[in-house]
Amino acid sequence: MNQYTELTHEYKMDGTIVPGVTNIINYFFPIYKRDDIEWYASKGKAVHKACELYDRGVLNPSGINEVIIPFFEQWKLCKEALKIKVLKNETVLFSKKFRFGGTMDKLVIINDKLTLLEIKTTSVINKVTSSYQTIGYTILHNEEVKSKDKIKKRLIVQLKENTYNLFWPDKKSDEHEFLSLLSVYNILKREGK
Repeated sequence: MNQYTELTHEYKMDGTIVPGVTNIINYFFPIYKRDDIEWYASKGKAVHKACELYDRGVLNPSGINEVIIPFFEQWKLCKEALKIKVLKNETVLFSKKFRFGGTMDKLVIINDKLTLLEIKTTSVINKVTSSYQTIGYTILHNEEVKSKDKIKKRLIVQLKENTYNLFWPDKKSDEHEFLSLLSVYNILKREGK
């Protein structure tokens, strides 16, 4: 049985803890060194939640914190401009083959292509870690579906207060590199490092 605990960001398969996509990436690329990281993380979660509720058609706009509104408005503009059709939000996935888990932000249709979409509210997009993150979720999703339902594209949407930016990761070596990181991560953890 697979289980995800949001509070501890812990993935379990058959009672055994397995790494999550962001655990793997953060182990090799520790990007969170700020004293105010908890505030930024909670802002990011709130933006994600507002976007998810909006996509599901159940958002009460009066319940959005004023700090979140500009980012949420940019999501609405982006969604309209790209004609995004959201199929799934915040989906927890597990890989039986590679034994890791992850939670993808959104599975969407853009230009008739099944696309994994990741929302970021950071001031700068790290293209390397974002590429690994999206390919990790793509591996998880594609393991369980038929060929016609596999993710064809990956998109990072960076929401800012007054604009949004798009980054389309497409490096062919991303999958191999991510799986290499997963292998080394598992070795190091097994050796107590």
